[in-house]
Parts: sequence; structure tokens; C-alpha cells
Amino acid sequence: MWNTGQVEMMNALPLVPHHTTGELWTHERSCRCAVEQRRTQAIALLSEGFSPHEIQRLTRLSAPVYANVVHAYNQHGLAGLRDRRQHNRGRPPRLSDQQLELLMQTIRHDQDQGILWNAPKVQAYAADVLGEQLHRRRCYELLEVMGLPWPVPQPASEQAAPKAPYEVKKYALLKRLERVSEALKCRVTV
Repeated sequence: MWNTGQVEMMNALPLVPHHTTGELWTHERSCRCAVEQRRTQAIALLSEGFSPHEIQRLTRLSAPVYANVVHAYNQHGLAGLRDRRQHNRGRPPRLSDQQLELLMQTIRHDQDQGILWNAPKVQAYAADVLGEQLHRRRCYELLEVMGLPWPVPQPASEQAAPKAPYEVKKYALLKRLERVSEALKCRVTV
């Protein structure tokens, strides 16, 4: 569970006395954020002389998190104990606005000419033209956001009139609705 290196490292963490123990407990009771409250509690317990092992047992902080809390407090005081996750904007998007606009224009242009786009084609275009590697799932989501259904190849029939590729599902649904409405009319009139 605990190796000797971890125990020595924990015992070697000094606490810079930015605040008194009473101030720490007052701040701990006034915290509205549970994360900040637990971190402040750990620092208050450390200032009272509790061992790192006891503090981790009481606060349920892991050894690395405990070490990070002590370092943050030593560097920044109480401000270092705040939960800053809500300010993390996350990773920037893979495609810039200009790249996304170019990709959408290309897809719309090809759609007008009857060329189908699917996720592998979007992936290849992004890699070759835009120089970005996109996950296939993100490509499907992009097509969905653009309002394009995921194209499913339809069997070609020689008797069928050529249809636009994205209207196949819509046309099939309309035909089905016509058959159902005709069947209902027949039942009513008979």
C-alpha cells in the first residue's frame, strides 16, 4: 500500500504558514465548494500536526492529490486550494473556423452535384487537404450537424428512375405513407 519513498516524501512536505490554524478552519467552514473545503481541511489538519497518512485517511485524498494540495497552498495560499476546473475550457477544436467552412462548402458543392459524403471521405479530406486527423465518429457528427443523413448505398434498379442520393429515404417514406393512406381509404369505403 505505502512504499517507503511515498511515506518519506509525504513527511518531507513542509507547510508554509500563510494563515493560522484558526483562519484555516474558519475558511474551511465558509467554503461553498466541497473540493475547496476538503483541500482546506487537509491543510488545517496538517497545520495542527496530523501526519500525512492520517490526513489522507480523514480527507480521502490520494497521496499525489495530497502532495499537489500542499504544494499549491505553499505557492499561492488559500487561492491555490480553489477548484479551478470550471474555468478549464478544454481542448481547442481540431479544425479552425476557416477549415470548417472550407470543408462544409466542399461537401455542399459535392452534394449539389450528387456526390455522397461519408465519414471515411471526410476523414481523408481532412487529412489530405486540411492536414488534420479526425476521428471517424466526429466526422459522422459533422455530417449530422450539417443536416446530411448518413448515406446508405441503395441497390440500383434498371427500371427505377434516377433519384438524388439524399432523397432516397424521404422518397421511400412518402411511398409508404401513400400505400398506408390508400389502404385506409379502401377499408373506409368498403
